[in-house]
Amino acid sequence: MGFLPPVFPVIIHNGDRPWMAPIRLRELIGLPEDSHLWKFQPDGQCFLLDEVRYRPEELDERNSLSSLLVRIGHCVTPEELPELARKVIAWMKKHPEFEELQQSISDLFMYSLTALGVKPQTYPTAHFNLEEVPTMLQTRIEHWKKERKKEWRQEGVHEGGVRSLLLLIGERFGPAPEWAKTKLASADLQTLERWTKRILVADSLDAVFQ
Repeated sequence: MGFLPPVFPVIIHNGDRPWMAPIRLRELIGLPEDSHLWKFQPDGQCFLLDEVRYRPEELDERNSLSSLLVRIGHCVTPEELPELARKVIAWMKKHPEFEELQQSISDLFMYSLTALGVKPQTYPTAHFNLEEVPTMLQTRIEHWKKERKKEWRQEGVHEGGVRSLLLLIGERFGPAPEWAKTKLASADLQTLERWTKRILVADSLDAVFQ
């Protein structure tokens, strides 16, 4: 009869709060301390990798692929990703035996970019060579910033249009009812402009929204 292979149980925790649960199997078994069954219970300890306990500086000092992957997973802004991609590429060049992981890591960067709020463009179906990822990330982030600024400007114009219409409605017909406020909030800019012109000649609030 041969020996059983060794077991190395690992817990990888990437939550926002530190891991507080037991890591010994014995601590998870519900038996009274004086139970005779304890001698039959398996015991062992898991290796805990609690990502949130590591500061970025500590991870950088380790200079390992696992520490870089943890850094990617804990990015809070998309602007951090291009520099991390360059660090991964530099590490890969020193460790060519991990070349087969490059595509998976490229996909991870694309996923992380989306998770941080940057809308997908040509991914996730497209695949990128790892060497192309820093430039692609930077380009997509710059495009995303421009889109956000445009959206913010449009939101500002929309809010201003709604406020103006509410003032005009108040002057002509009294305080706007809730149904009118709901219509204004959901209307696009062209509709707001049409209603603004119509309120100047409409003889009732209903006529404004026809």
